Amino acid sequence: MKSNVEMIRSSLVALAIGAASVGAHAASVQVLAPGSPVTAGDSFTVSLFGYDFASLDGGGADLSFSPALLELTSVQVDPSWDFFSLPGEIDNATGHLTGMSFNVWGAKQGDFAIASLQFTAKASGLAAIDLFGSDMFPFGSGGVEVNVALIGAQVQINSPVPEPGTWLLMLGGLGLLGARASRRTTARD
Repeated sequence: MKSNVEMIRSSLVALAIGAASVGAHAASVQVLAPGSPVTAGDSFTVSLFGYDFASLDGGGADLSFSPALLELTSVQVDPSWDFFSLPGEIDNATGHLTGMSFNVWGAKQGDFAIASLQFTAKASGLAAIDLFGSDMFPFGSGGVEVNVALIGAQVQINSPVPEPGTWLLMLGGLGLLGARASRRTTARD
């Protein structure tokens, strides 16, 4: 049988191990982009999602993206952030979203939606969407700042595939060029 001192010691060790694992807890906010390529000219949605939070009352984020490849058309903070939220300001000329914030009565825990962002693909290429913490609206819970890993994403944008009518028009044009060249060759002979 264990003595009281041994039981207290083993309890303290268990508490220390539990506290260390809570301290190592890695909360993150991630940009969730489409898993497959999009086509230039198409609109698509990107989500911001929080993972593995012990507790979060609110926070804010800024984004940067390639203005040559993407246009950000709207930002919708998830309605579950019911205390106070701002969609932020979009600057498509420089490729920035600044001042997006979200707060809730009480605290959120675990995994949850933060916002949906609607983009339009402007040109083909690999477009990065980078996420940054907001100096104005830091992530926090109970008045204490929460350390959060911010993870961006990339979107593959493909060139549009020509419509069948475009192919037919192109083939017809090539046929006319061929007929014209053939007629010139016949006229010379």
